[in-house]
Amino acid sequence: MKRWISLLLSLMLLGANAMAEDSTLVKDAIDYAKGNLTEVYGYRAVDADHFEFKAEDMGDYILITYYPKERPDWVYSFRAADGQFSDMFTPFGGTDYQHYPGQNSVLETLYIARDEGWFAHWDQAAMNRMTETMATLEVTPTAELASGLADGAITAPRAIQAYFESCYGPEIRWTLATGQLRDEVLSRWGLEPEKEADKQGIQTYTLLDGTTGVTQFAGEAPRELRAAFAHPKLKNWTLLCGAVISRASGIGMQTGLTGIGYAAFEKKGQRLLATAFQKRGEDWQVLPVGEKALLTEGQLSISCDSAFFLEYSLGEEEKKIFTITPTYNEKSGVVLSQLQEYRYENQQTGSWITINDRMQTENGLGQWYHVVSCASGQPPQEADFPVNAPQYLEMIDITVFPKTAEACAQAETYTLPENCGLTVGVHLRKETSSRSRDLGDYNPGTIVEVLETVPGNPSPWAHVRIGSVEGYMSAVYVDYVGSVCTMNAFKYGALPVAKTKKALSLKKGIGWLDGTVQELAVGTKMHVLAQHDQWLHVMLPSSGEPGWMMDSDGIDGYVKAADVIQAGASLQLDWME
Repeated sequence: MKRWISLLLSLMLLGANAMAEDSTLVKDAIDYAKGNLTEVYGYRAVDADHFEFKAEDMGDYILITYYPKERPDWVYSFRAADGQFSDMFTPFGGTDYQHYPGQNSVLETLYIARDEGWFAHWDQAAMNRMTETMATLEVTPTAELASGLADGAITAPRAIQAYFESCYGPEIRWTLATGQLRDEVLSRWGLEPEKEADKQGIQTYTLLDGTTGVTQFAGEAPRELRAAFAHPKLKNWTLLCGAVISRASGIGMQTGLTGIGYAAFEKKGQRLLATAFQKRGEDWQVLPVGEKALLTEGQLSISCDSAFFLEYSLGEEEKKIFTITPTYNEKSGVVLSQLQEYRYENQQTGSWITINDRMQTENGLGQWYHVVSCASGQPPQEADFPVNAPQYLEMIDITVFPKTAEACAQAETYTLPENCGLTVGVHLRKETSSRSRDLGDYNPGTIVEVLETVPGNPSPWAHVRIGSVEGYMSAVYVDYVGSVCTMNAFKYGALPVAKTKKALSLKKGIGWLDGTVQELAVGTKMHVLAQHDQWLHVMLPSSGEPGWMMDSDGIDGYVKAADVIQAGASLQLDWME
């Protein structure tokens, strides 16, 4: 670690009156920041004394920022208001990694390594001390680091890399400051980074949970996936890269699956993302995510930890990273790819931006784009933008996905029809009782017309209409303006889609004497709203092609589940027989 050489309290951004009024709060806040450096973040006192502090009056609160003078881009910050301190930020992040030991443990291990000179004399004694120190400070080593230290087969540069991966997860998840700190540790000992040698080929490893196996590949398919990748729809497509996870038992994975992951293909400048999955007792299968799910720019790699990461390297300085999580609905067999976060990094300027979780509004239907951006040497800026948009790559054109705060502010948003709501998965009842006749188990994302809200015990009921069907749903599971529902229906999944295996009749109901709405040709597509015994309540879109949201002006009716094929998106249906 480098030594930082001065302490400067800079309060020039506060006006004279504000300074007099808030001087006690500012002093307490800076004292609190100093305490954080040694007690929370793990700096030795001599290094904590070489930080620069600033206070800025933001109106409702004072923003405290502090950083090492020689690393002004490593900005820590928090808010001070009414004697309270909140919204702590560290440039090293790490708190979303399940094995993150805390920055105190991270730095203390590095201090001990420096004091004892581990990497200057990298022998078995140094490796043993590293193992002992990590155990004492509750740092969980990766499988690679643990075995390498035990048998003496790991080099010093690789041990440093693996140590940071133990603390912060795969490098793709690190902040810019984390990578810079790793580089400073290497530089101190005159070492060069030693990462995975050749990313071409097939690599296998086990996650820290000890039960999840990861297979990462590039240019070559693992043996277990070759039959799936021989799908006729992949003819003339060249495999670029991919990653899958698997467990023999399937325990802890998506219910009903023993393996799942992603692969990227390329053909004539176009890229295609596909999801590979294995149901218990079956062979691997492959379905498309889409040709609009990948950027065509940059060198692409796919990796996996608690989620999957699509990383685009744009030269040596710039990166774009999309974090996605596969979801599987065992009832319908639907596989979809939820986009959790977009991140852009510019290592030359030190700037970055993340756009992530859509959260429910405080009142009424809605989501948010949550944006955090940081310019070099500045504290991060946060903003929320209300928008209803698809969360699944199968339904997103990634080239127009908003990648700046300005683009989020201008993003196109979906508005539900007047007096309508969305279900989050609920049964439709004939009357206002859970013991009343069941009219179907409605999938998350079904649009319902809310006719009225009826008192109930313990929760009210929503009197709803869905196409030609009318009944009651617990208002706890229907998201609409004024509802008691606390769940955001937009986050609970898109409706399954289906197509007919043969020519058949769309029925008005499930009874023997119920008439026919219309005749359906082979390959007719529809949204699946609910399952009722062996029947599906479906909605035919006006355009003939199911979109992200159900067409509330379409034609509804019933078909037998055995007469249709279900999937997560329309393109997937085109791959299925």
